[in-house]
Amino acid sequence: MPQPPEPSRKSGSFLVRIWQEPTSEEASSDGVRTYVRNLQTGAEQHLSDTGELATLLMGELEGEQSEPAPKEKPQ
Repeated sequence: MPQPPEPSRKSGSFLVRIWQEPTSEEASSDGVRTYVRNLQTGAEQHLSDTGELATLLMGELEGEQSEPAPKEKPQ
């Protein structure tokens, strides 16, 4: 019996740095910052919401980001 084709695998190489910055008590963010660089395209992104990390990486793998994102300065 023939086997169904395997889904195509997508992979990428990323440099991810995560750090925590001190925040004041009235600050709305948790102070966690993330830097992501796609090592194939050179696209760089700074995130202040760690929840965006998985969305960004999956978008990169799906090819939704075709050119480097503008660099955001960490806050």
